[in-house]
Amino acid sequence: MKYGIRNNSLKMDWDESYAAAAEIGFDGVEICTTKEEHMPRVLEAERRQKSKDLAKAAGVETCAISYGYIRQTSFIDEDAATRQKGVENMNTMIDVAKDMGCFGILCPTFDREKIDIDEQETERFVECYKQCAPKAEQEQIYLAIETSFSVELLQKIVGAVGSPYVKVYQDVSNALFYGHDTVDVLKRLGSDICMIHIKDSEGKPLGEGDVDWDGTLQAIRDMGYDDWLVFETGPGDDPVAMAKRNLDWLKERME
Repeated sequence: MKYGIRNNSLKMDWDESYAAAAEIGFDGVEICTTKEEHMPRVLEAERRQKSKDLAKAAGVETCAISYGYIRQTSFIDEDAATRQKGVENMNTMIDVAKDMGCFGILCPTFDREKIDIDEQETERFVECYKQCAPKAEQEQIYLAIETSFSVELLQKIVGAVGSPYVKVYQDVSNALFYGHDTVDVLKRLGSDICMIHIKDSEGKPLGEGDVDWDGTLQAIRDMGYDDWLVFETGPGDDPVAMAKRNLDWLKERME
């Protein structure tokens, strides 16, 4: 098992988060690209090299790129040109992730009102991922879709895309937020999951919120899951101390 943390959970810039994550005991950092101003940092090779050098010096990996900016060119958009631009951007991000040594790209799509997208949106969503899948397979970069969707819809999407590199990024607390049962989701999705976000409800320290941790961790063990557990935990007043507390708490129960 490898343990990562998002730079936002440390309330740090990407570059300073590598050394901090290593000192706490993490194996990797998930870097967040949610705004347009973040994009040049990953798109420019020289700028990426700085981050790569810092990660190497710290002895940690860039485990994933959280590609929040994908919302600007959503795969469910009604406009075909917007979706096609999204496919082009995703294929570029696959190159970026490969260069940075990532395991995967977090690809977020959430619908807080409907939870699931409708049939037409699903068709568009699947078609876009089918267009991205060959490059993901070639570069061995997981396109890890993190959503509000039900298990049934996620299984339908993963099955329809039909690629070993298009899978689910499951967040154990988001499942509750969107009205799902975390343990049930993990059990039913199983091998369709490629990455897992670790956090408790309302940004609370692990074990102090509503997540059923006994059931959740047992489900992860039963899946035979042995890839990245990435912390999206609340930073608290002292982000480094909180991250260490949360990592120690989880490792004590997982190992």
